[in-house]
Amino acid sequence: MNNICVIFDLDGTLVDSEGLGNQAFLDLLPQLHDSLEALIERYRGQKLSSIMIDLENRLGLTLQDSFEQRYRQRVAERGRKTKFKSKNKKNHKKLNPVTTSHKK
Repeated sequence: MNNICVIFDLDGTLVDSEGLGNQAFLDLLPQLHDSLEALIERYRGQKLSSIMIDLENRLGLTLQDSFEQRYRQRVAERGRKTKFKSKNKKNHKKLNPVTTSHKK
């Protein structure tokens, strides 16, 4: 029997998803000149659809239909390279936040 452990990180406890997501915007939109910190402050807790509308308005452009897929792919790529947070810095582990499994 296979045991599967699924962890939902809805508040950034394990992975700083705000940083990942906003860095992906900077990666994909070279005309966006905000700092990462400014984007995090502006978009923290907002839905992706609202953020994309705001970006279109601010940058005076229409994002391509494929933008959301490219954005999610970029976030996933960055997430795979991210270390999970730990209160004890020595216990940080590099894990895949999407497909991490637990074996006994």
